[in-house]
Amino acid sequence: MNGSAAQHARSRAFMDPWIAIDGNSSPRAPLAGLTFAVKDLIDIAGTISACGNPLWGSSHPPAAAHALCVQALLENGACLRGKTISDQFAFGLIGDNYFYGQPLNPRAPTRLAGGSSSGSASAVACGIVDFALGTDTGGSVRVPASNCGIYGFRPSHGLISVAGVMPFAPSFDTVGWCARDPEVLSRVGASLFAWDTPHEHQVPLQQICILDEAFHYCEAEEGRAKLLSFAEELARAAQVPLVKVSLASIDRQLQQPDAARPLAYWQDSYLTIQLYEIWNSLGSWLESAKPDLGAYATANFKLAQAASKRPELLVPALKLKTLLSSSLDRWFASQGAGTLLCIPSTPAPALHLSHTTTESIHYHHSTLALTSLASLSSAPELSIPGVELSEHEEGSAAPLGLSLLARRHHDSSLLHFACTVKGVL
Repeated sequence: MNGSAAQHARSRAFMDPWIAIDGNSSPRAPLAGLTFAVKDLIDIAGTISACGNPLWGSSHPPAAAHALCVQALLENGACLRGKTISDQFAFGLIGDNYFYGQPLNPRAPTRLAGGSSSGSASAVACGIVDFALGTDTGGSVRVPASNCGIYGFRPSHGLISVAGVMPFAPSFDTVGWCARDPEVLSRVGASLFAWDTPHEHQVPLQQICILDEAFHYCEAEEGRAKLLSFAEELARAAQVPLVKVSLASIDRQLQQPDAARPLAYWQDSYLTIQLYEIWNSLGSWLESAKPDLGAYATANFKLAQAASKRPELLVPALKLKTLLSSSLDRWFASQGAGTLLCIPSTPAPALHLSHTTTESIHYHHSTLALTSLASLSSAPELSIPGVELSEHEEGSAAPLGLSLLARRHHDSSLLHFACTVKGVL
């Protein structure tokens, strides 16, 4: 599928210049006939990865080679059809780039696509490409997928090489991808994981567990009710029980720090490590180049700079990361290999186009409470296009995704589940 020039212009999803690279021409190639786009943090040989910032782009040379993930897709027959806009340096979840604008959210045109893989999600949702690569450190594929009403997948940390991808927060950085069709999502996974078949290593589904505290983060009762109802539909379609579980059953040794923020341990530990690593990756260049970033990115990087001056907080956060990750791993083991944990993908739909910086920062940090579960534990997460919230004053609807987490390295089970329940979506 190749989008027209008019589609590209309307989507506002792509960087210039236009890139087209055909993959392996064999009709038997696993991804033959599929087109894809790549986030502007992922190297394409002979082109510059601007990482969402023109000064970075003008001060760095073209890539000498494709990123390994791109090379794998081309060798498996997929055809590259462009580089997509990102929030600056992948530091954002809203999908509004100070320099390159706001990629279209075709499912909710009065709202943003979400970030930081905003252009990738937009290109897929607009039907210009079949799938797109993004990066996901703290939700940057899962969030725009949820906002645009498509599938988004964050794999288990470390399963896919990030060679040729701009380092951001290496403890959490992953290559992720989005698609409109779960079968395509699964075929891409098989190619990136180098599986012989799309559902290699998958185990039978046993149960879906609703994490009760995670649904407290839904900002609208309508969203919470619709997502829970959708989870019931998925369980019925898969013919497995739907069980409610509490956070205490996962991390029994930890007291709840704040009833209003039941996932605070996860979020705070994630942020301490992420912010420290972000400044370690980018701080030297930012201090020497002194780029104009705009209000939202500037506020985010000020947090990272402040975190770099508190190294004494890093070791406790790393210890907590290990503790929480081990707790989730043990919980999955105790429940059985075919267990999936269910949470909202985001607490609310995407921000409106006319958002304020304060709203951007609130959305970013409230969403991290949910996305930090998979990021901190290295578990795979699948965002499924779930429901739409009514917007009576606009006469439209806003997508809201439902996420499923599997035990670390059980990626195939998640991808297989999406294909199994495709008929109810």
